[in-house]
Amino acid sequence: MGAAGAAAGGLSLAATGFKMLGDYTSSRAMAGADVYQSELLEQQATYGRLKATQTNAQITKNLAITLGHVDAVRAAMHTDPTSPTGAAVRGEMEATGQMRKEITVENIM
Repeated sequence: MGAAGAAAGGLSLAATGFKMLGDYTSSRAMAGADVYQSELLEQQATYGRLKATQTNAQITKNLAITLGHVDAVRAAMHTDPTSPTGAAVRGEMEATGQMRKEITVENIM
């Protein structure tokens, strides 16, 4: 029984060693997957910030064009550019455009 017990003890020790090796290998694989996922999310965040910056620039350009058209129409109608009504209309359009821009950019971010 002494040899059988020693053999069983050796097998038990070997099984424990293999289990530990398996756990270590598994944890290393999980750590690698976590690093990969982290890098992937960081890349997506970078693309998101770039998209937000580009969207901000495009909406700003479009707003400037729209306000230029408003000014051109008012000038073609020979209205006073300093009139309170004209300033209120232009100011409201500008405020609305800015608000839409901020919401759009913030949603992307």
